[in-house]
Amino acid sequence: MTERRAAELEIAVRVLSDAEHGLVRALTAGTPESDNTYPARALAEEMAGDSEREIPENRVIFGLFADGRLAAVGCGTVEDEGRGYISRVYAAGAFRGRGIGRRLTNHIESYLRDGGCDTAYIYCWSPMTGTQRFWMKMGYARVASRAHRHEDVLGAVVRCEKPL
Repeated sequence: MTERRAAELEIAVRVLSDAEHGLVRALTAGTPESDNTYPARALAEEMAGDSEREIPENRVIFGLFADGRLAAVGCGTVEDEGRGYISRVYAAGAFRGRGIGRRLTNHIESYLRDGGCDTAYIYCWSPMTGTQRFWMKMGYARVASRAHRHEDVLGAVVRCEKPL
């Protein structure tokens, strides 16, 4: 596939079912395990019921398809008191830097807004500097952080928010 921007691709965003965890797992197939692949791999485990993590009942999993192929995933969770959370956002390597993550995030933000949220929150791990740059470009601001250990690496969980 030639490198085309998101505007040049046929884009469809829809809710994924738990039965589609294999599609999510395939996003990272052949890619070495890294912090960048963690969101999709963890989401695939959660969708398959293979995770010890407690999954919010009100979480919706979105898939962005580009030219009929799953290119990105992400979750939106509507909470009470106008809060919404975005999590597990991941764009496949072949689609990075082409506007796919932005398109998916905009869709999730619209979902949160329609659900009555006035603020969106995300959490990311501090060593993931590329991830933090993405969220800053999307208009999110860092508001808090706390120490966190991910496997053997000590870092911080950074909380960011954006008014919707």
